[in-house]
Amino acid sequence: MKSRPDLIKPNTAEAEDLLGYLPSSQREVQQAAQKLNEEFGSDVIITLGAEGAVAVFGDRSYFIHPLAIPVVSSASAGDGVLAGMALAYSRKKSLEYGLRQGFALAGAILKTLGTADFRVQDYQELLPQIVIEIFK
Repeated sequence: MKSRPDLIKPNTAEAEDLLGYLPSSQREVQQAAQKLNEEFGSDVIITLGAEGAVAVFGDRSYFIHPLAIPVVSSASAGDGVLAGMALAYSRKKSLEYGLRQGFALAGAILKTLGTADFRVQDYQELLPQIVIEIFK
C-alpha cells in the first residue's frame, strides 16, 4: 500500500491479510475499515459477501445492506463496486452516489454467469433497492 491509492476495496479475506486478523462483527469491520483509512489515507470499502459491506470515507462510515437476490456467480462483483465509485469520481458526484451505483452494478453482475457481465435492466431494477445506512 505504499502507493496510497484513493480507494481500496478488500473483501473479508483481503482485509484479514491487511489487518492480521479477521473482524467478526459489523462494528469490528467498521473499526477495521477506519484503521485502514487512517493507516493508508485511502477511502475503504470492505465487502462482506451476503452480509453487505462497510465503507469508510474519512470521518463518515456507512453500512450497505445486502440485496436479496439469487447469486449465479460472484466473479467480478467487486469490480462492479469499483466501477460505481469510478463513475462518481468521473462525474464529480458524491461518494454515496458511487456506493449506490456500484452496489446496484455488483448486484446485476451477481445475477449473471459471465465475468463482469450484467443486464442493464437488472441494474436499473436494483438501483432503488440499495440501502445505505450511516454508522452512528
